[in-house]
Amino acid sequence: MSTLGSEPSVAGTSDTQSVRSANSLSSVVQAKHPEMHQPGLNSSLMETVSATFEHGVVKSVKVNGEIALSFNPGDDPSPQSHLSVRVNNFPLLESIGPNRIFVSNSPDHPDQFTLDTSHLRNTHISFSYKLHIDANAPSDEHVPILLHPTWKPQGDKLGLLLQYKLNPSFSFASNNSPVSLHNLVIFATYEGRASGVQTKPSGTHLKDKHLVYWRLGDVTLSPGADWQKIVCRIVGDQGAEPKPANVEARWEFSPPADAEANHMISLSKLEEGKNKEVDISDDDPFADAASSAADGKWVDVPAVRKMLSGRYEAKPTL
Repeated sequence: MSTLGSEPSVAGTSDTQSVRSANSLSSVVQAKHPEMHQPGLNSSLMETVSATFEHGVVKSVKVNGEIALSFNPGDDPSPQSHLSVRVNNFPLLESIGPNRIFVSNSPDHPDQFTLDTSHLRNTHISFSYKLHIDANAPSDEHVPILLHPTWKPQGDKLGLLLQYKLNPSFSFASNNSPVSLHNLVIFATYEGRASGVQTKPSGTHLKDKHLVYWRLGDVTLSPGADWQKIVCRIVGDQGAEPKPANVEARWEFSPPADAEANHMISLSKLEEGKNKEVDISDDDPFADAASSAADGKWVDVPAVRKMLSGRYEAKPTL
């Protein structure tokens, strides 16, 4: 989003600043994982959601993710050089690719890996993955906002009613909770020459890029709310008849820290038992608690999360 730069949002004007370095809006700005300095192992999970819409309905979804890790020994005089980690909810994945420089697979468990912590003093991408989504019946639980553009050609003028609202099936919209999107920008592209545009609310026309965009910023979408509306009229240049093209959206979303993790990818690490004394249960004094303590236990790795849009578009329908 930083490539948008600053511009006046005045309808009917042309802005020569480039929205994207490439002509295609589908080129995605590479987001960066945060630096994490808490002691021990820390994780950052970032998922990129791509979706297509027809008549306001989700037609296809793809979700690609990254897990970045950092390891800070803190005051530990002899930190672990290798850590065992487990990818939780592993069946949700279609594929996963570990960073072979410092991540190795477990020979017996496909969801478990070993980390060489000497490479993790700074934050590094450790895994990339793709969620499994049925192409014949795509789940829209990963899609936060619905797009519904309606185009109306009128000779040398081209009208657009662009509607958007919260997707009620979005996994973080349960329990009637509102959803806050950050840095929301909506684009409408067209084919042909235009002399100017009229928009409500006011948008910015990039004449040389054949697009109009609305920088909406931080937007809170409430469950059950009506469609929000954007109206635009594109005026052809010297009698030219503009033709409709794609509508796209760019957004970021930070899942709440207390969100249920049963539908999300996360990491656990193995804490070694180190032959510590074990409290034997009075109910079952012969239980194998000692052996399980020696083997260690799985604990959640602290995580920060972000979702952001990839190719997120509605193709023209009249």
